Amino acid sequence: MASAPPSGVRGPGPRADPRAPHAPAGPGARLARLAGRLAVPLLVRAALALVLLAVGGAVLARVRAGVVTEPVVLAPGVVGERGSGAWLYALRLPGGVVLVDAGRDAKGRPIDAALAPLGAKRADVTDVLLTHGHPSEMAGLAAVRAARVHAGAGDVPVITGRERPGRGLDRIAGLVLPHTTAPVADPIPGEEVLEVAGERILALPAPGHSVGSTAYLVRGFLFVGDAASIEGGRLVAGPRFLSADPAGAERALVHLAGRALAQGVTRVCTAHGGCSGPGEAERLLREAAARAER
Repeated sequence: MASAPPSGVRGPGPRADPRAPHAPAGPGARLARLAGRLAVPLLVRAALALVLLAVGGAVLARVRAGVVTEPVVLAPGVVGERGSGAWLYALRLPGGVVLVDAGRDAKGRPIDAALAPLGAKRADVTDVLLTHGHPSEMAGLAAVRAARVHAGAGDVPVITGRERPGRGLDRIAGLVLPHTTAPVADPIPGEEVLEVAGERILALPAPGHSVGSTAYLVRGFLFVGDAASIEGGRLVAGPRFLSADPAGAERALVHLAGRALAQGVTRVCTAHGGCSGPGEAERLLREAAARAER
């Protein structure tokens, strides 16, 4: 016969009958379960939509790679060409013609258009300043194989073909766009003054959109690639969903703006949005730099 528990000590409580019905869940619990069941399909659909968007955009970019627009003379010896939406720039310098980025056309048709107002041909291109190693800026390197390539050291593995470009959606797009590779004659490890075609050019690292994103300051023009874009009258970091490190891109833009302000920038030129208007650069840079204090 079982003995009673000592005085002051509680014995085990009655066991719950597993056959007993559970109390009905309230409306909040039912909604939570429904939301949980719907969350995964919605996330899958959203991810699939983004992938299709990236692939569709890349296919369209490839089809339109050879589109040529009217080149824009930004200043004596400085020309911009939008091509199929990826801007490249041609500069006539004392020692030759220099490109900033090479566009997304491996046949080099936008390059030819940009060189025409300078009275130059592909053979006159001595150097290419790559802002970053993505297909929309690199494909045209195939048309100027004799030129020396300068680029941020962090992007050299992509430019030389040891790694595929980008990550996430940008990597998916990179599978569709033509992937040109080229040797890099001048890997740029950090802020540095380059001697290119008889001109002193300031290279300013801006990692975030890509590991080796680099801006170049030449004759008052700040070429930023996708490290920044001009939207609604503001200078902002490039698209987050196409950046290797979105938070790093924001920090890099603030640092870049502060450094550029001290150098007397007159125009800011981007890879996909063209250039700021005359007299706008200082305001854009000051506002971007001030955002660090908020």
